[in-house]
Amino acid sequence: MEELFEVEYLDTVKAYDMKLRLQDFCSSHDAYDERLCYDFEDLVLSLCNCAIHEMNKFGQMLSRNAVEILNYFETKRTNAILEGFNSKISIIKNRARGFRSMKNFINMINVCCGNLSIPFVLIML
Repeated sequence: MEELFEVEYLDTVKAYDMKLRLQDFCSSHDAYDERLCYDFEDLVLSLCNCAIHEMNKFGQMLSRNAVEILNYFETKRTNAILEGFNSKISIIKNRARGFRSMKNFINMINVCCGNLSIPFVLIML
């Protein structure tokens, strides 16, 4: 690996180096502070100034979403739970192939996503 890093003109080496820098950034910061902002800005600038087009695009994406990315280090929360609920709601909608009313759709979402149980009624004949 060290021999590959000595060869500076390989795009794969540059991309791997950027990957390691990004991993190092994520693992070395555990709180929102001034150093985090400086390191993030340095990482984004090095990505945007990289000769690889894909790295430039990735750096621009990081720059556009900087507030959300840096907020993660302050709150340690992501939107993964919301994405999971959205996936469940899409499955409900596709399974039913449409509901007759919005009320029925909302009720089904509440039953599936709200961990509500439907009471079992035993009917004696």
